[in-house]
Amino acid sequence: MTTATLITADQFDRMSFDAPVELIRGEIVEMTNPGGRHGGVCVRAARVLDNWVDQHPEFQVISNDSGILLERDPDTVRGPDLAVVQLSSFPGMELPIGHLKIAPSVAIEVLSPSDRWREVLQKVYLFLSAGVAEVWVLDPEVEQLHFFSDSGSKIYDADKLFASVVLTDFECTVRSLFHR
Repeated sequence: MTTATLITADQFDRMSFDAPVELIRGEIVEMTNPGGRHGGVCVRAARVLDNWVDQHPEFQVISNDSGILLERDPDTVRGPDLAVVQLSSFPGMELPIGHLKIAPSVAIEVLSPSDRWREVLQKVYLFLSAGVAEVWVLDPEVEQLHFFSDSGSKIYDADKLFASVVLTDFECTVRSLFHR
C-alpha cells in the first residue's frame, strides 16, 4: 500500500503550475478552465464591486482564484473567483504575495458549465467555516445570486435588488452583476 505525500500550504505557495490548481486536504487538484461566459461575469461583477470600493478604500476586490488558506493539517487552499477583503485585517494594510491566511469579508463564485451544485456547496460551507462572512454564488445560466451566510441562505432573481450585510451600503440589482 502506498500513501500520498501531503503538502502544506507554504510548500504549495512555492510551487508553480501550468494549469489552474487548488490544494485540497494536502493534495493538488487541477481545476477545469471555466470558459468565456464565466470570465465575462467575473469581470462584470468585479467592476460593480470595484466601483463600490472606490467609495470604501478600506476594502479591495481580488480575483483570479487568489488562494485562501481554509484548513490546516492537512492544508486546504482554495480560491473564489472574486473576493472582497478588508485591508485593515492585513499587516501594513497590504495583501500578501502568497495565499491569504485571513478570510475575506465576501467570497464570490461564478458557476461554470462543469460545476456541480454538490461541490459548489461544499466549497461555500468551507468558506463560511473558515470565517468568510458572506458567499455569493452567481449563476449565469438563470441570472440568479445565491446568498449564503451563517444566518442562512437566499436566492435573488435578476430583477431583485441585492444588498450586502457586511459591505456597508453596497446594493445593486442582480442583473447588473451579469450585464451592463
